[in-house]
Amino acid sequence: MKILIINYYFEPVIGAHAYRWSQIAKEWAGRGHEVEVISGRFEKKSIYDNDGVLIKRIGIVRTEGTESDSEYSDPFKVNSFLFLTKFKVRYLLKRVYRKIYWPDGLWLWLPSLLLELFKRKSKKYDLIISYSPTFSAHLGALFFKKISCYRSAWIADYGDPFSLSSTMPPNNLKFYAHLNNCVESAVIKSCQIVSMTNKDTLIAYKNKFKKSSDKIICIPHLVDIDKFYSKQKLKPKINKNFIRFIYVGGFHKDIRDPSFMLSFFCLLEKAGFNFTLDLYGPLNGFEIESKGPIRHHGIISRSRAIEVVQSADCLVNVENINCFMTPSKLVEYVATGKPILNFIQDNCSELLLEYENSGFVFNARDCGVVSDFMRWIEAVGSLNTHESVFNYVGDNSLVNISEKYLELIDEI
Repeated sequence: MKILIINYYFEPVIGAHAYRWSQIAKEWAGRGHEVEVISGRFEKKSIYDNDGVLIKRIGIVRTEGTESDSEYSDPFKVNSFLFLTKFKVRYLLKRVYRKIYWPDGLWLWLPSLLLELFKRKSKKYDLIISYSPTFSAHLGALFFKKISCYRSAWIADYGDPFSLSSTMPPNNLKFYAHLNNCVESAVIKSCQIVSMTNKDTLIAYKNKFKKSSDKIICIPHLVDIDKFYSKQKLKPKINKNFIRFIYVGGFHKDIRDPSFMLSFFCLLEKAGFNFTLDLYGPLNGFEIESKGPIRHHGIISRSRAIEVVQSADCLVNVENINCFMTPSKLVEYVATGKPILNFIQDNCSELLLEYENSGFVFNARDCGVVSDFMRWIEAVGSLNTHESVFNYVGDNSLVNISEKYLELIDEI
C-alpha cells in the first residue's frame, strides 16, 4: 500500500504530535508499506529516509527552542534603552501578528505544502493521512483531493481540535470563527474518516457536525509498551523512606496549572515526608523555583523522558480543565506499571479509569487528602509483569493502533 502522511511535526521533533505519526509511519514501513511523509523543516536536509520512511521536509528551517533567555541574562543589554525599545516593539508586533494570522501560527508552512502537493498530483496514493495541528495539513489534503488525478482514501486525524478549540484558540476567533467553521465543515465533508483521540472530543465533534457524524470515530493515544516497560526486568519495591516523584509534560494557563500540585507537595514536605519531585517540560509562563525537594529540569529528549518515567517511584499528573483533550502521556504512564498521583478538579481521565479502579491511581482534589495519600503510597505497589500492563493498555499498543487505521481502508 502506498501511503502519504501530512504532518508538520515529525521526528526528530520532540513532543506527542511528532511521536504518534513517526511511530506509526515506521511501523507501516516495517510491514512493507510504501510510506511518504511531508513535514515541516527542522534541519537543512530536505529529503531523507528514516527506517524505511521517505520524509520530505518543506518550508522555512525552524529549530525547537529558538526563544532563548540568554539575552535577558546580560546586564548591559537589560539596562540598554535601545534593547528595551527593540523588545517593546517586537512584543507589540507579535501581539498584532497573533490577531491576524490564519489558520494558526504555522500558516507559513501552507504555501510550501500546497506547492509540494501540486507537484505530486499525478502520484497515486492508496491512503492520505493529514494530522492537525497544524490545521494546514487538513487544508493541504483538501487541496490535494481537488487536484489529484487519482481517488485516494483520506483520513483527517486530530491531535487537537480546530473550530471547537476555545480554551487554546488556533487564531483570533473574533475575526475567524465563521471562517473556521466553514473550512472545517468542508474538510469533514470531503474526507472519508475523521479520527479523534478521546471520546469527549468525539462527542463534541459529532454534536457540531451532525450531518457527518457517522464518519467521526475515536482512535485513542498509542504507546510502545516494550519501550516503557520491558527494560524493567526486575521491579524493585518502593523505598517507603524516600519516594521519587516524576512529572513529565508542560503546563498551560487555564488548562493545566501547577499551583495546586505545588501546594500539595509543600504540605508533604512540612509533614516530614522524604521525597523529591522532578519536573520535566516547558513551564509556558509559570514560574517554578527549584528549591528543596522540588526541581525543574526543562525539556528533555524522548529517549531521556522514557528513562525518567521508568526511574520514578510514583508518577505525577495534572488533569486538564476547560479542555476535552487528554494528554497522550497518560497511556505511557500506565505502560510503566508505576502508581500515579493524579491532581484533578472533576473526573479522572478516561485513560486512567481502569487503572484507578485497580488502586494504582490516587486522585487528589484538595490538600485535605495529604494524610490519605501518605497512607496510600505506603501500601501501593506496581505491576510486576508485562502481561499485567498489557491488560490495561493493550488496546493502545503501537501495533493495534497502527492496524486500526489500515482496517478503515476496507470500510471506505
